[in-house]
Amino acid sequence: MNTLETPHTYGEVVAINVDIQNDFALPTGSLSVEDGEAVVPLANQINDYVRSQGGQVVFTQDWHPKETKHFAINHDPEEAGGPWPVHCVQNKAGAALHDDLEVRVVDSIGHKGMDLEENAYSGWDAELVAGTLTALVEHLPAEERTVGRAVGLLATYATQRREKLAIVVDGLATDYCDLATALDALNNTDRDTVDVFIVTDAMRAVDVSEGDGDRAIQAMLDAKAIAITTQELINGGIVIDRTRLEY
Repeated sequence: MNTLETPHTYGEVVAINVDIQNDFALPTGSLSVEDGEAVVPLANQINDYVRSQGGQVVFTQDWHPKETKHFAINHDPEEAGGPWPVHCVQNKAGAALHDDLEVRVVDSIGHKGMDLEENAYSGWDAELVAGTLTALVEHLPAEERTVGRAVGLLATYATQRREKLAIVVDGLATDYCDLATALDALNNTDRDTVDVFIVTDAMRAVDVSEGDGDRAIQAMLDAKAIAITTQELINGGIVIDRTRLEY
């Protein structure tokens, strides 16, 4: 198991807060995740620490059109996918970030799930619509202005400075969008130059089948993610030192 044994030093850090939205986090949400609101204060602590280190904070949002086949009501039962109730419909209250989530003007926002045919679980593919990271991808075609492309550029810049990048993933839900986001981050970056941390106490699972959340955590660890808790993070488990050469 990959866990945090000693502090790790990096030249840059980015926190990806996955889908901490009303329809998932609120007990009254249309796809409420049990105890989902508990991740909100933890995410705020994580993000405050990342900002204090000069890092980047990203929030992803499901941003579905009402006609998407991701919803059971629009789905052909003979096709794969589409198991979900209506949730996080564009510009509706359920799609908004939780009111208690502290979002700064400089923080970046990414939308996903706009395609009518795709489930689009991964925040890595979310299209940037606001915040600092948009400047890194504004020269790209619209469909390539994603969280993943921007974070990939941060990794490249850190490598050029002979530093490493830390990617921190938290949010909802462990067994779907957290899992997909972390695996995409791992599969699209190099372990020699990028580490992906999963903040295990700042995630909650849907658990359609009992144990799905635990299996998702194990899948992320098997893919070389590093488990960390919120307290370990803010107590200096990830240290940012832009003057130190890592290798």
